[in-house]
Amino acid sequence: SASSAQPPAAYAQETFCFEPEVTLGQVEELIAEAESTGSFTPLIRKIGLVFSDPAAIVASFCTANGEPDLDQARAIFERLAEVEEPPGVQNALLNALQSLASQLSFAMTPPALKHIPALVALEYVPFQYDPDLVNTVSLLLASIANLPRESHDRVVRFWRGCGSDYLETMLITVQMFITLKTSLGKAVANFNYLREGIVTLSLLYEVNEARRFVAHDEFYNNAINELATDFDDFLKDDLVSRLEEGHEARHSHRDRQRVSFCDYPFVLDPGSKARVLQLENSLQQNRIARQNGLLRRPYFHVIVRRDEIVNDVLDIIAQTPQEALKLPLRVQFEGEQGIDEGGVQKEFFLLMVRKLLDPEFGMFVQDEDSKQLWFNPNTFEFKLKFELIGIILGLAIYNGVILDLNLPIALYKKLLGMGVKLEDFKAYSPRAGKSLEELLHFQGDVENTFCQTFQVSLEVFGEIKTVDLKEGGASIPVTEQNREEYVRLYVDYFLNKSVDALFQPFNKGFHLVCGGTMLNMFRPEEMELLLCGSPQLDFDALERSCQYEDGFTANSPTVRFLWSVLRELNEEKKKKFLMFTTGTDRVPIRGLSALRLVISRNGEDSDRLPTAHTCFNHLLVPEYATREKLKDRLLLAIEHSEGFGAM
Repeated sequence: SASSAQPPAAYAQETFCFEPEVTLGQVEELIAEAESTGSFTPLIRKIGLVFSDPAAIVASFCTANGEPDLDQARAIFERLAEVEEPPGVQNALLNALQSLASQLSFAMTPPALKHIPALVALEYVPFQYDPDLVNTVSLLLASIANLPRESHDRVVRFWRGCGSDYLETMLITVQMFITLKTSLGKAVANFNYLREGIVTLSLLYEVNEARRFVAHDEFYNNAINELATDFDDFLKDDLVSRLEEGHEARHSHRDRQRVSFCDYPFVLDPGSKARVLQLENSLQQNRIARQNGLLRRPYFHVIVRRDEIVNDVLDIIAQTPQEALKLPLRVQFEGEQGIDEGGVQKEFFLLMVRKLLDPEFGMFVQDEDSKQLWFNPNTFEFKLKFELIGIILGLAIYNGVILDLNLPIALYKKLLGMGVKLEDFKAYSPRAGKSLEELLHFQGDVENTFCQTFQVSLEVFGEIKTVDLKEGGASIPVTEQNREEYVRLYVDYFLNKSVDALFQPFNKGFHLVCGGTMLNMFRPEEMELLLCGSPQLDFDALERSCQYEDGFTANSPTVRFLWSVLRELNEEKKKKFLMFTTGTDRVPIRGLSALRLVISRNGEDSDRLPTAHTCFNHLLVPEYATREKLKDRLLLAIEHSEGFGAM
């Protein structure tokens, strides 16, 4: 309300002039007077005096507790927007706000109130969408971004008390600004060029972490990620800036400044983050190569026997220095000819993962409902094999290989050093998780209904093993008062304590390869995408990015037959097609468009089956004369192909 917009006492003690001020009531009176007299000069003068002056903005739109009164600001802007004639009213308001924005970097507003003018001005609707106003929005966001940490905390506290609609609108405004500025300055776009938008976005992200108002992926900025995809130097230069700043900070004993998109990773999608991880490793290896006097980076060569692949890899890794694990991987199967251009590597990971994660191997157990794998606390396998699995996952990440894994989100959280909760346990074991939720929410006599003590019973090789969740657990009944503790200890036992001796070597192996500074950019669900790829089988995207050779074009009849057949396949057969053509049925982190499939004409119409060079994602198809023949030949080929493609 208008009466609530009173400056706090602390502000009144400052030597600032509070006149002119404005309220919604005053605006209504001035509009009524102008409409009756035909003279809008008093209204225009009031607009110009108030909305161009930071002190007047604070005086008009500061509540008793020192927060911006955005409801009144919004109401005034909406009322003024209704005055379409004469245009001088709208022009006066825009000119005043632009003048305000230009003053905010040096305005003598008290520190506790410096955020108010910019937040009030951003309620002006055209700032939320008009590309012609991007420079003014830049000044407004800069005034927020350049505030000290204490003031940033004040903004975050204020935003946490705002409604979701307001926060979503603010998010759209900032994202639109970043997108527009990136599009207008692709040649010069870097972190400093976009800093005011990124830093302000980080405050909204902090609010979202405390009280979710949008999904995390709403903070990805498409313009930045498209730039990262199209121009590799964009991310490389950004990473170099960050690493150089970190190097200077270490050697000068000062805090490292945040100078990179990597310091604000929420704007980068998983594909961009994956590329940063690979670039970081490449920069490290180039530096090591130069230190050793080498002109180019060497490779991590692995020669293994198919029937002894696990033991051979264990022996190789035991003799390999840690830094060599981050080199580009080249694989050769003993007794087989062929240069590893990617296809052999894919098959290597396929065989290793199948072997080590197979429940029959005894290292992991599979939940009946979720089909996800978890460490088997009763395994007899050596701990070194769990370290090997961690290394294999790390190697897959650094070599850009997507794995066929079904691991729970709890594992990715643990790899990132995060705690795990009931929701994570439920994702792995839905049935047991639901039982724990029912216990937590039960209305009634918990102790006599559930008859549960602070113990957990497990089946170990056909026998029941009972474990106390806390000292004396057998004699402590679960009651309404202590059931939350019971659930917390239950989850902690299954996801942490019971498997700690297995997770630690696994974690060690993973971080031997992926222990760089960039790993913490990822959220758990993004790390899952990094390892397992996207679940979206978007064959339209695959078709759009496809290239054609040896006489085929996108309009060739056989090519049109092919895409017609592929689009009607079910998910299982689509995965088999991917396996046949690329050596894996997993989708790259950026989606199927990143595969860059190549389709070549392989002679005239014949009864020969399609073939594939999985190393190069290259499909060779005879120029079949009919759709029916193509479908028959293609399905026969993909149904009888496995592993390293057909060629």
